[in-house]
Amino acid sequence: GPLTVKGAAYRGAMPAFKDLLQDAEIAAVLSHVRSQWGNQGAVVGAQTVATVRQETAARTEPFKGDAELASLK
Repeated sequence: GPLTVKGAAYRGAMPAFKDLLQDAEIAAVLSHVRSQWGNQGAVVGAQTVATVRQETAARTEPFKGDAELASLK
């Protein structure tokens, strides 16, 4: 779904990597993104990725961008 970042709307689609990358590899990508562009996010661990994979394993549709993020704010 649409995603708004600093007022700019994006409507991209990210390919699924769940079968291509291991937990540690996804954690490394997330950690890199969280540390770029002036962000100060903490390192993401492989166990966190494993937990989220488990929690979302039954999901059959893409995430809905802004619609789902609004509930996290």
